[in-house]
Amino acid sequence: GSMAETCTMCAAGRYADYGQSECALCEKGYYDATDNSTGAESCEPCSSGKYQNKTGKTACEACEAGYYMQNTGQTECLACSDGTVSDSGSSTCTDCASGRYSNSRGATCQACAVGRYSQSRSYMCTDCA
Repeated sequence: GSMAETCTMCAAGRYADYGQSECALCEKGYYDATDNSTGAESCEPCSSGKYQNKTGKTACEACEAGYYMQNTGQTECLACSDGTVSDSGSSTCTDCASGRYSNSRGATCQACAVGRYSQSRSYMCTDCA
């Protein structure tokens, strides 16, 4: 008797190389949104401003406000330095303007109080002389 071969379709986030009997998970930093994928190349790298820290995922996560990632295929986002901010899903951080500051991760720079000032990209304000 002959043996009938059956193929199993891989769900989104997984792929199978030709001749493999099991589906493999897309690596961290990659995703696959389509079913029936063949080969690891069907897993696409997360775009800049996004990350994925788990295997076998169908999408990437946006970097939180106050974090950024300029490279693709990453497993985490980097924190913006003091004096800079970013919106969710950013690939870069933006400097706070003169008269504003940021000393916590977030999307907005705070205005200096009356009688205080700051240079651009500051994490604090200084009293006017």
